[in-house]
Amino acid sequence: ADKKILPFIHRCTEGQYKKIKDICKKWQSRSWDSYAACRIGLMDFYLEIIQDCTKKKPDDDYVSKAISYIHKNFKSNFSGNEIAKYCSVSISYLRSRFLNQTGQTIGRYRDSLRIAAAKEMLESGYFTITEIASELGYCDVYHFSKSFTNQVGFSPTKWLNNI
Repeated sequence: ADKKILPFIHRCTEGQYKKIKDICKKWQSRSWDSYAACRIGLMDFYLEIIQDCTKKKPDDDYVSKAISYIHKNFKSNFSGNEIAKYCSVSISYLRSRFLNQTGQTIGRYRDSLRIAAAKEMLESGYFTITEIASELGYCDVYHFSKSFTNQVGFSPTKWLNNI
């Protein structure tokens, strides 16, 4: 059968954000029907997102292909031109579509994957910060620490002490 691949990121509309807020308010009300109402609200919201995702535009495929490439290669230092070539589109077109659909630049998206992996590695306690930086494709510990701090708000050491 035909497999549908859901995107990794969904940008909510204002209406969808309002629905999420309404669901949260209902949950916090702790009324006798809040559990059932929240389940129904979440299912409706989930179905709406699936419907949005299945209304693919032709250029969505380029972004999905780019995201797939980034997930497979996030530990390496690739350029936007490499991804554009892989997707058979111009770099300016891919950058524009990628930013429009994900809300992030290609580099920022890759860095967010790296930081998520770094957090897991830090939590495990099996890796030093130097090992993590090397494993995740950073040229040195300084650049890793700077990137981590920019995204998380804490240095890797401070973040680890605060979890």
